[in-house]
Amino acid sequence: MAGDDAARTTGPWRGPEARWGDHAPGWWGPRPARRGRLAWRVALAAVVVLVLAGVVAAKWVLPYYAITPGTALNVAQLISVPRGASHRHRGSVVLTDVQLVQLTALGYLYYRFDEHAEIVSSADLTGGASSSAYDEEGVIEMATARQAAVLVALRELGYHPRAVPDGAVVFAVEPGAKTASTLAVGDVVTAAGSAPTPVLSRLAATVGAASPGSSLRIAFHGFASTRLRHRTVVVGELESSGSASKVSFTCDPAGSTRGRIVRRDGRPTGCLPVYAEQLYANEDEPFPVSINSGGIVGPSAGLSFTLGVIEKLDRGDLTGERRVAATGTMANDGSVGAIGGIAQKTIAVRAAGATVFLVPPANAAVARANAGPDLRIIAVSSIGEAVAALEHLGGRLVRATAAR
Repeated sequence: MAGDDAARTTGPWRGPEARWGDHAPGWWGPRPARRGRLAWRVALAAVVVLVLAGVVAAKWVLPYYAITPGTALNVAQLISVPRGASHRHRGSVVLTDVQLVQLTALGYLYYRFDEHAEIVSSADLTGGASSSAYDEEGVIEMATARQAAVLVALRELGYHPRAVPDGAVVFAVEPGAKTASTLAVGDVVTAAGSAPTPVLSRLAATVGAASPGSSLRIAFHGFASTRLRHRTVVVGELESSGSASKVSFTCDPAGSTRGRIVRRDGRPTGCLPVYAEQLYANEDEPFPVSINSGGIVGPSAGLSFTLGVIEKLDRGDLTGERRVAATGTMANDGSVGAIGGIAQKTIAVRAAGATVFLVPPANAAVARANAGPDLRIIAVSSIGEAVAALEHLGGRLVRATAAR
């Protein structure tokens, strides 16, 4: 009660009348004391609310990722070749990656103001795939990048390895498809029905000839396993939609009316609700070459791996004693493809002290915008152009005499 507070004061105004003396000269009575305690309580409550809000924001996961500059690695440290075939050079080839950070509400606010970060939605990043499927896609891409890098590097050095079809790997599953009744990302199909299908086109022909709604027995193994398994799947019906200038295809259950039925020889075309890619295995290599990706996933290290293998086996010095960075996908024919996160990779390359950065043509403009004055950006569309660019800068590639 106000009177009780007043009774505890030491000023000249005491008793019940003190409750009306808030503004009397020299009064240091109960009202200011009460207001002080109230202000302290409000401040404490505000701090508690802010702390709780911070905890919630730190745990509230949003459907966004931040792409930030990663690290730069000397590729030679990841490549193993027989000791007698290896050569050391003063220059080096480096690769760089990006860091993906799934954002919380608090993280979103932080990276929103980081000039070196790019925020993308989960849907744009993963294409709608689940986190596990997206991770598996990255593992597949890295494995194919290593295979292509070794093949192309050995060919560039004058050897004659071959890429042999080694099955079709499921790279993506159509949204809504039940993988328990079809196939999952990472499954490598080796046969359909009674026909072996080491080549993707053969698998597509076998499935396409099957009647929609019929059952088809598939032989497959996991991407990191050789144990053969079998599964009976139901063949879907290939349908198309959209205009003539932009047609999309879906694999729907037989009898669906979502789109136009795609016919082959007058019959509906069979399909499976997956997207598959051709796998290859290298044969006739002159000696074993292995690449440890060091936990990096995705396809963008293809060019740097290829140059790294060349540099490791080169009796000359292709880098010309320079610290050379490279990024880009690598195909079996030696062509270089575009990659993502080029701005962040350029920043990491610059921080690593590289003086030359080889990038795909489609990424060159953004790379130059982030390169600074001391990093030279060179656009290359093939391993041949990459080698020529480094030789133009003073490097020298000595191909294997025995392989000529």
